[in-house]
Amino acid sequence: MRIPFRRYGHGRRAPVCVLLCGLLAAVGLLASAVRASAVTEAASGQTTTIKSCTAAAVQSAVAHGGSVTFACTGTISITTTITVSKSVTLNANGHSVKLTGHPLRQVGQSFAPNTERIFDVEHGTLILIGLSFANAGLVQPAGKNGTNGKNGTSGAAGTGRDGTAGSPGTSATPGRLAEGGAILVDKGASLVAEFSTFSGDHVFGGDGGNGGNGGNGGNGGSGAASNGNGGNGSIGANGGAGADGAPGMGGAIYNAGTLVLIDDSFFFDGATGGEGGFGGSGGASGNGGNAAGDGSGGGAGSLAGIGGDGGNSTAGYGGAVYSTAPVSVAGGSFVANTASGTNGGRGGNGGAGGSGGQAGSGGASGGNGGNGASGGFAGLGSSGSGGAIYAAGQVQLSQVSFESDTAIGGEGGNGGSGGEGGGDGGLNSTNGAGGNGQDGTNGGGAFGAGVFAPAGALESDVVSFAHDQLLPGRGGGGGYAGQGSPNGKTGLNGAKGKSGFLNVDGAVSTGLGISTTKLAGGHVHAKYSAKLVGTKGKPPYHWSIISGQLPKGLVLSPTTGAISGTPTSKGTFAFVIKVADSSKVTEYSIESLSITIT
Repeated sequence: MRIPFRRYGHGRRAPVCVLLCGLLAAVGLLASAVRASAVTEAASGQTTTIKSCTAAAVQSAVAHGGSVTFACTGTISITTTITVSKSVTLNANGHSVKLTGHPLRQVGQSFAPNTERIFDVEHGTLILIGLSFANAGLVQPAGKNGTNGKNGTSGAAGTGRDGTAGSPGTSATPGRLAEGGAILVDKGASLVAEFSTFSGDHVFGGDGGNGGNGGNGGNGGSGAASNGNGGNGSIGANGGAGADGAPGMGGAIYNAGTLVLIDDSFFFDGATGGEGGFGGSGGASGNGGNAAGDGSGGGAGSLAGIGGDGGNSTAGYGGAVYSTAPVSVAGGSFVANTASGTNGGRGGNGGAGGSGGQAGSGGASGGNGGNGASGGFAGLGSSGSGGAIYAAGQVQLSQVSFESDTAIGGEGGNGGSGGEGGGDGGLNSTNGAGGNGQDGTNGGGAFGAGVFAPAGALESDVVSFAHDQLLPGRGGGGGYAGQGSPNGKTGLNGAKGKSGFLNVDGAVSTGLGISTTKLAGGHVHAKYSAKLVGTKGKPPYHWSIISGQLPKGLVLSPTTGAISGTPTSKGTFAFVIKVADSSKVTEYSIESLSITIT
């Protein structure tokens, strides 16, 4: 099904009501146009004029529903989410009204949590006309860190007792999902935005918490006086796993209902996923106790704890818009929006093996050193998908421009380093083996700098892309190994989508158009010839007339675009040409033309 857009004369856009009704009919979501039904409801409900630009005034007007007109100019700070439970129209035409959310507040290397957006559309239809949304930042908190394990106790000196084991670190909890920095549209609800601006709106998925470190094993006690053997060191405990980060979805708008955008501007919006938490380090094993006097042997060092696995990071989807349901965009622009994946969590380092105890003066051997443990596995780097728009459902675009939008993949996590083996206790004893370093994971991919539509359901007409970028993430570094063991390998760089502009289930859209904007006139009973020219897209093209008619005696070739024949009557004949291409996801373009026969 195509978007029924028309041009009224060359270069002119159809009236907004015609566009909107056509869009909504195309997606087939409502029996009658959403905007028309919402306006009817508003007309039959309350009419409100906001004379003072305050959050309280907006809250009250939205609660009553109906038609709301702003008669003030100013910036309104919305610090508590306004819930839309009935249809309402907010019309700021003729006034400069800006709605802002909580500003982002830097805390260390991240931002302070904020879980309030501007609007949550639960029921009915929210219509926005001429409003500006700026610097709304939804920042979800990170997951909780795991707790560190307790260290084991050492054997008392002069007892030759073994140390006790440390307790493991606990795993962390994941971050929380972030959806819609400015507006969230729930299933069954609708949003129509006309001539509105969304700038600097962001979502940040919560980072995964870090795993707790494993407790160290207790040392073995020294041997009893004169001839006691040293006690063995005990095992170090494993580190806890880092948790996964959570996705960031729709820097400005998250849609699960019906979304129609008409001549809106989105710039500097962004969606960033949460980073994976670091794995906790494994605990070191205890050292063996020294033998005393003629004691035959020093105590052995024990096994160290394995490093906890790092958490996976999660993707940023749709720097400006994320939609699970059909979305239609007529006119407008998307500039410098960004969808960012984040870095995978680093694997925890393996614990070091304990040293062997020394043999007594008349003893046979010292204690063997304990083996170092392997590092933890790294978490995966995540992708950035849809620098401007991520559409999990159908997306329809007409006369929309995308410029300098970017999809960025996160870096793969670094593998945990292996612990060093414990040193030997001298006479007839051996050093412990070093632990293996783990491989780094692959970097996250970058897909659809302008638009990413994984379901492949896209229809477009006169869409342009410029200076958009795909920046895949680098692979994580391998962990260093303990002496004598192999280092981990570096992960691969992230994958890159087939197009720097748009990815649609593997197909690529390149902005099919018609370069012919004027046709020569002709004379009655004289042979006439002209050719329509298509640009971009994937040839061969298919040409057709969808409205009006050619002069009598002329015909259009559907395969070549040639108009030829001998006209038999005078007059000016207007018609609308459509060209479609041969790509997997068919694109088309429309142009209004005319031929005058004298």
